[in-house]
Amino acid sequence: MTKINTTKKGDVFEREVFNFFKNEITSNRFYVKKEYCKIFSKKGYYSKDRSKDIIFDIAIEIYLPNQKEYSILIIIECKNYNHKVPVDDVEEFYQKVEQISGGNTKAIIVTSNAFQEGTFNFSHSKGIGLLRYRNQKDLDWVLPRSPSSIVSYKYAQTQKDSVYTNLRSEAYTNNFFDCNFFFNYQYTNSFSLFISTLIEYKITKSLKKSLLSIQTIFNEVKDLVKYIDNKMMEQLTSDILSKIDYKDGKVNLDKISTFLEENNNIKIFYNQNLNQGVLGEIDFVNNKICIDNKQCETLVRTRFTIAHEFAHYFLNHSKHMLGEKFYNKEENSLENPFGIGIKDVIRMEWQANQFASYLLLPLEKFLEDFSFYVKKYELKDKGFGFIYLDEQRCNREIFNKVSSPLMQKYKVSRSVIKIRLKKLGLLQENNFYSS
Repeated sequence: MTKINTTKKGDVFEREVFNFFKNEITSNRFYVKKEYCKIFSKKGYYSKDRSKDIIFDIAIEIYLPNQKEYSILIIIECKNYNHKVPVDDVEEFYQKVEQISGGNTKAIIVTSNAFQEGTFNFSHSKGIGLLRYRNQKDLDWVLPRSPSSIVSYKYAQTQKDSVYTNLRSEAYTNNFFDCNFFFNYQYTNSFSLFISTLIEYKITKSLKKSLLSIQTIFNEVKDLVKYIDNKMMEQLTSDILSKIDYKDGKVNLDKISTFLEENNNIKIFYNQNLNQGVLGEIDFVNNKICIDNKQCETLVRTRFTIAHEFAHYFLNHSKHMLGEKFYNKEENSLENPFGIGIKDVIRMEWQANQFASYLLLPLEKFLEDFSFYVKKYELKDKGFGFIYLDEQRCNREIFNKVSSPLMQKYKVSRSVIKIRLKKLGLLQENNFYSS
């Protein structure tokens, strides 16, 4: 029974990897254009040593124009282990490839786990590519295309340490990228960089020149998510608040939930058991939002999570992603979230956080309340807003005195109050201070 389950598990992983490569080829994100590629699952190639075919998990054949025989063959082996791939497996794979290889056979070994340390030196010496693959549905953002095909070359160059760790550590997983690659001592999460380096490795100048006519041009991906300025964000949230007949104080998010369900067929599920650390998630494929109230822990964090997921819907982010997970650290990342290199994702998350703060702190009423405390504490605008926030105790006390009643009234965190005031130009924060 265990052997059967293990085989089934391996077959599932193999199909995932096959579909990943096939999708990159058919979408013209492979090294050469799709018309010059053929991809196969479980195809055999003749071995003189064995006098029969050796069956490989995945094979990609690249053809030059008007040629009946392939010019480059890429052989891919898949390993879905619950432990690191040992160097012995890489050596065994290399021996099989050598039995059928001509001068332009390339080899890649793919795993769902990490690799043992010895595999890196061996694979480098034999020209084998290493790939750790993670199904995109398990990532924090589910995008219409592979994150590894979106990431820019410039960003990939900055991620070497992260990729290095991901390929070696079983415990470490990067929730942003589906692929981490190693070839010829180059660590990257850029598919185009990896595959072009692998294919061009030690091929003749004449072949490289011949490939130019069929080669795919990898352009930097331009931003797809439109910029939304403060005025537009205020208008969007104001329109939503008018639909639920908002008057004052804490925004009634249950009314927005009801509005979404009745008018847009979006189902909101509360008290869900989500993955560790995930407070909420949106699934555009199944039109649903899930909130883990227990992991949110507090009312203010729950409310911000709900507003963040609402934002993805109201901002039409379904055009650019299929789903998203919101983590417990992200409320404090309103200004520069995540630090990842996919510009569209960064912009969507930034917009969702900003939208949530605008929705939970309606402009007119919030300014009215803030003005009351400005007068009460006789605050003056000295050219940088009414509040200057730094390490000085007196300035922190002023901010806390003003923000505490606003937090209580609107049921939001101090971080949300701070960011809202900063966006309105009413507060300036010293870069060395962090609340």
